[in-house]
Amino acid sequence: MKKNHALILLLILTAVIITYLITDLINSPQKTGKKKDFTVVSSEVPTDSWYVHLTHQTEIQGLKAVAICNNGNIAAGGDSFIILYDKNFRILWQKKTGGTVTALDSRDKIIFAALRDRLDLYDLSGNYIETWGPFMPDGYITSVASNKNYIVIADAANKSVFILNNEGATAGIIGTGDERFIVPSLFFDTYIDNENNIYIANTGMKRIEKHHVNGNIVSWIGESGNSPAGFAGCCNPSHFTIHGNRYITAEKGINRIKILDADGKLVEYVSGNNNFERGIPLDIAAGDENIIYAANPADSKIYVFRRNMMEK
Repeated sequence: MKKNHALILLLILTAVIITYLITDLINSPQKTGKKKDFTVVSSEVPTDSWYVHLTHQTEIQGLKAVAICNNGNIAAGGDSFIILYDKNFRILWQKKTGGTVTALDSRDKIIFAALRDRLDLYDLSGNYIETWGPFMPDGYITSVASNKNYIVIADAANKSVFILNNEGATAGIIGTGDERFIVPSLFFDTYIDNENNIYIANTGMKRIEKHHVNGNIVSWIGESGNSPAGFAGCCNPSHFTIHGNRYITAEKGINRIKILDADGKLVEYVSGNNNFERGIPLDIAAGDENIIYAANPADSKIYVFRRNMMEK
């Protein structure tokens, strides 16, 4: 009796398997003409679309920041120094500063150098003009950016962005109201475009926010995660700039430089396959659409990236 039951179960199982195989054969892509959909998860890093054209070791150790002047000259700053180079990294002038240069920007014929809680202004010949600030007690300026109307500074210690007029007076502050920035460390970058829109890296939220000059938020881009387009770990994007309508971002943790479009979608990698120290991001400045300068505090070198024209 037990043998009969076993035989019946075996026959049923065999029939089920045969039915499944016939159904699968009938519905196969070759028979139906339909393409089967597969979800492929890839953790591969995108190929870099840029390459290191050259590197320049700064004459003084302690590099922190880089900026590009309108005439193409290159300003570098760091531990108590500012150096202005021509396009071929020949020194035009070198200045000792009264403290560490934490950020740099250039507009017209002026170089703005942030020294922790203040701005020192120089002309393009290296002549000291004046000092603006301090702007708030115990400030720590991590970014300075400018257009023809305003100069904006990001103060990571006070988690605020100051908007200055052309005389250095405070015209507004972003970040003191109900919607405060989350700034876990001394990485807090900003940018201002020609329409007076101010972009701010809200690093604790892993995003870049676009604000009106009155402080109102307009939009934001960025997502948290290890995906090629995402911002992983703490305090990212650590640095960023904008060229055209694209964001150039630098991260720490996963130390990479990439370009995102206006909607935050990945365009390309500038540098993902590198040996940069994980916890030390590079300050970045765009020369034009085909050249990016990056200051690496880990080795006091300026990296000049050029676009691989075969990728364009």
